[in-house]
Amino acid sequence: RGHACARDEEGAIRCWGDEGPGTGALSVPGTGFDHVYAGPGFGCGLTFGNDIGCVGDTTAMTPPVRRYLDLSFGTTAACGVLLDGQLECWGQSLGALPQNERFQDVAVGQAHACALRTSDGAAVCWGDNSDGQATPPADAFSAIVSGDRFSCGIKNNNSGRVLCWGQGAAVTGIPPNQYFYSIDAHGANICGYAGGSSKFCWGADAATLQPPAGVLNILTVGAHHACAVQFNTGSRIVCWGDNSQGQLQAPTDGGYYKLDAYGDTTCAYNNGGMRCWGANTLSRDNPGFRMAPVAIAAGD
Repeated sequence: RGHACARDEEGAIRCWGDEGPGTGALSVPGTGFDHVYAGPGFGCGLTFGNDIGCVGDTTAMTPPVRRYLDLSFGTTAACGVLLDGQLECWGQSLGALPQNERFQDVAVGQAHACALRTSDGAAVCWGDNSDGQATPPADAFSAIVSGDRFSCGIKNNNSGRVLCWGQGAAVTGIPPNQYFYSIDAHGANICGYAGGSSKFCWGADAATLQPPAGVLNILTVGAHHACAVQFNTGSRIVCWGDNSQGQLQAPTDGGYYKLDAYGDTTCAYNNGGMRCWGANTLSRDNPGFRMAPVAIAAGD
């Protein structure tokens, strides 16, 4: 009980979980992560070589074993950018994917998705367009994110301005005249880092998502909470907003440099491994390296 095994694409068996009472988490093969992603019931990391490792539940949203440049998890579907710039999606169908183009980033919402075209930074969207969430402006972007019924991008013209399209307070409540270095969105909310101690959260839960004082360098937003890494406090994590599922109970150690939230779960990575808290508590020294999406054994 408390452990599971899976077969990777080379046929090797990888196991993770508890070794027994008082022994903590079982170490499994792994390596440093360049990106971490929180998903519905699981957490994943991409290595510097673009390999993937995941821990937690195996669902229709668990990524296939591939090498990815980027991943994004929406409400019922997920998408990834493969090494050749092609898109691959799984879970519930969002409709026909863009063909014969190369992409660098992807962002999945409730029933739509958008990706940034490599050649010119244009946003290309598909899926549900009932609120205009799949009709992006004709601009070039350096980053893109999606919430349930909207998407936003940072303009790639040295202005750092955020443009949003679709429906909701995230679209209408953009802070004016702000230069943003990064943004993150989930559900009906969005947060952005504007340099130094400047940071903003807006959307449906703006009243309860106002960031705390101090310099917050890496921001991520979940369904009703947000978290950030503070470089000037030893890269510790601070969270705010809803705590009904333990979303604010972040690890107390430091050294974190990757962070991502999904729903009521947040995952972070430091040299000690990836940890997730909130609705899904996943403490593992390392995720299973290139873990296959289907578990083949679990037991006592």
